[in-house]
Amino acid sequence: EGVTIMDPETMKEVPRDGKTIGEIMIRGNVVMKGYFKDKIATDKAMKGGWFHTGDLAVMYPDGYVKIQDRSKDIIISGGENISSIEIENTLSKHPSVSIAAVVAKPDEKWGEVPCAFIESVKDKPVTEKELIDFCKETLAKFKVPKRVEFCELPKTSTGKIQKFELRKKVKELTWFLKLNNKFKLLKMKTFSIAKSRRLRSTPYTSRIENQGVTAYSIYNHMLLPAAFGSIEDSYHHLKKNVQVWDVAGERQV
Repeated sequence: EGVTIMDPETMKEVPRDGKTIGEIMIRGNVVMKGYFKDKIATDKAMKGGWFHTGDLAVMYPDGYVKIQDRSKDIIISGGENISSIEIENTLSKHPSVSIAAVVAKPDEKWGEVPCAFIESVKDKPVTEKELIDFCKETLAKFKVPKRVEFCELPKTSTGKIQKFELRKKVKELTWFLKLNNKFKLLKMKTFSIAKSRRLRSTPYTSRIENQGVTAYSIYNHMLLPAAFGSIEDSYHHLKKNVQVWDVAGERQV
């Protein structure tokens, strides 16, 4: 029987220095034998004769274990492991923050960067810049959220935050930002827009309409937000109705 912190790849114990992160592994007669009729999941969870808990932690010289994060929630930015819990705890200390959740956002330079989702305290407004500056006071620079979104956090019936839903929102947000940047970089004459049959365009503007409500306008080399309900609604509408091609039609942008 035992509990230890190991590198899940090498299955070797990490140094007991209170800094090196590994996965909590346990074994003993109180640990399950495996998942019912699921050999693949069992082999993965019981690799090396230890049960892989999915919890990442550090161990101190006296054997004290401090949990840092779930393995699926850890953010790897430029080769550095960032605990989402550490950032969430920092954000929660701000008087205007009711609940904070942090997930990884894809980044071309660093691989991943922290993205925070915030439920604000009623009648206590706060801006993205204020929260980022607040984090800079106590967190290392690479741990500071690169983006802050304000919304009602998705939760289960028991109040647990559904981070997989937030990851979906980050994916949609990233797609929208990439599309926006591409429109900023391309000149109007270098592309045309293939739209659903209900839409019309001119050399200068293209409007995407859904039941008479303009979702976005493309104007002056940019994709500008117009009247829309949410990023999620706009993302799905754009994804469905708009394709951007270069003038030769050789590739989809």
